[in-house]
Amino acid sequence: MQPKIPSSNSKTQMGEEEALAGSASQQESTEYIQSFLPNTTVSECEQLATALGNLPLALSHAVAYIIRTGDTIAQYLRSYQESGLQILAKQPQTTKTTATEVKSDEEEDGNFSYNQTILTTWQLSLAQIQQRSVKAEQCLMFCGYLYAEGITEEMLQKSLGVTLNDLNDLIIVLKNYSMIASAENGFKIHRPVQDVIRWKDQHADTDKTVDVWAERLKPLANTLFKLYPFQKQTTDYARAKQLQPHLEAVAEYLTPFVNPIIGKEDTAAIAQANLYAALGDLFSTVLGNPKKSMGYFEKSLEIRLATLGKAHPSMAVSYNNLGSAYSALGETKKAIGYYEQSLEIWLATLGRAHKYVAVSYNNLGLAYSALGETEKAIESYEESLKIRSATFGDAHPDVAVCYKNLGNAYNDSNDAKTAMDCFEKARNIFVTTFDDTHPRVAQTYNGMGNAHRILGNLQEAFSYHEKALTIRLSKYPEKHPEVAESYHDLGKDYLALKDRENALFNLEKAFSIYLEINPEHPKIAKVKTDLEAAQQLKPIVSQATHSSTMFGASALQASCKNNAEKDEKKADVLNVVNADTQLQQQEEQQLRITAKTSGCCVML
Repeated sequence: MQPKIPSSNSKTQMGEEEALAGSASQQESTEYIQSFLPNTTVSECEQLATALGNLPLALSHAVAYIIRTGDTIAQYLRSYQESGLQILAKQPQTTKTTATEVKSDEEEDGNFSYNQTILTTWQLSLAQIQQRSVKAEQCLMFCGYLYAEGITEEMLQKSLGVTLNDLNDLIIVLKNYSMIASAENGFKIHRPVQDVIRWKDQHADTDKTVDVWAERLKPLANTLFKLYPFQKQTTDYARAKQLQPHLEAVAEYLTPFVNPIIGKEDTAAIAQANLYAALGDLFSTVLGNPKKSMGYFEKSLEIRLATLGKAHPSMAVSYNNLGSAYSALGETKKAIGYYEQSLEIWLATLGRAHKYVAVSYNNLGLAYSALGETEKAIESYEESLKIRSATFGDAHPDVAVCYKNLGNAYNDSNDAKTAMDCFEKARNIFVTTFDDTHPRVAQTYNGMGNAHRILGNLQEAFSYHEKALTIRLSKYPEKHPEVAESYHDLGKDYLALKDRENALFNLEKAFSIYLEINPEHPKIAKVKTDLEAAQQLKPIVSQATHSSTMFGASALQASCKNNAEKDEKKADVLNVVNADTQLQQQEEQQLRITAKTSGCCVML
């Protein structure tokens, strides 16, 4: 008999049917491997178990293969990575064994010979599923081309075109055969099972030939592309992070089917270009990695150029996206070049009043702001606002984006009162459209805080910057550029207050986040300049603690906490700050973050 691994769920309540894909625990798998391969380390056994998803059938085959061939676990894993299912479908031919491993040829044949390979065994299980439900089999086939974890009901339901109730029935069938299992964020499927699914598609009988592109990848690509509402101002980090590996997996499986043909849009090439554009958007606007987004946008552009030609409107989309990536990386002049190419194509193909033309004007405004050309920026934003208001009405979130960006531009020109009017309009629209904890609302709060700092209202500045940081920390991980922006602005609030310790604390947090995201991040230089200014300060009062959450009036009180003349000192501090405000505005104009890359409109 072949080596058997204990498993708490190796059989289901299906009568005589075996749960061929049931998995064991990591500890059970490791103990099983070491019982047959005693000279291996725990780490090696864990690597093998993880690679094969703790599947008893796969581990049993792997152990037998290693004993029969004399390979090490590392050699087996290299072979598995290179050939995947082929090694699982292979019966070892060599007999390199030792006396302790296999005592005789007769015992060897009894323990490690198979009447069926692992491939044949799983194929039988797939055939049983098909007999029960063709739709269940189709559901499983889709799972074979997605990422192995985090498969959601929504992905499967939309790809299959079934109701949620019908999908639940199909899931029960697949769970009964242990082909998929519930997980914290959806469903998961073992990678070796995925290998079998894809092998089956590629080696179908002649009369059952499967068009992998049309029957598997096209529905999945269309579903994934539509799942994340990129143009609806959604900035859900968790959703983006979950969708990312599925986009990457399907895009990779599309590669053999990509054959760009000019003028033929309904192809695997266009589907792959769209998925790359979607991935670029995720990394650019939500996951905070513009360098990685650049790579995906370039792949999308290359495919669209070969398929659609350089004058197609979709090329304008790719040029716009590359512009947003270069803008986020601080290469603003390159960004303007791409935005202008995008605008030229859209004006020629869509006309001046089209919503995509408004996108180009908005993004050009962001680029001009980054270069300090505030008048040009305001002109571009107003042109974008005019088109969007006429197209969508005055209460649309795209209109709010224009108001937010105008607010930032007016801050840059020290017209803080006009900036506040713009931010309030933007905030009201965002709150009505989404809710008061949306990241777009946080962007308006951050701008309001900057406006109040320009006006010398430091308590209000702290309050708004605190609100922005609170929202951002609830939506993003700490290592995110918008979180870094909040720490930077809080640091500048403390710098204006001449509070050395808290200024340094917040500025150093901003610096470390930007540095970890991208050592060449364009905002690092501005944070360093503010850090140098903070280091030159002398503490006005002694402080027992410092914190990134000492905001607003509480910050002023904390700065004077250990001083017997607290109220008098606080008044002195505020008087000094207010007297210095006008002198500091010109300096802050040079230091202020003007490139609001989170406002860039990425298109797909």
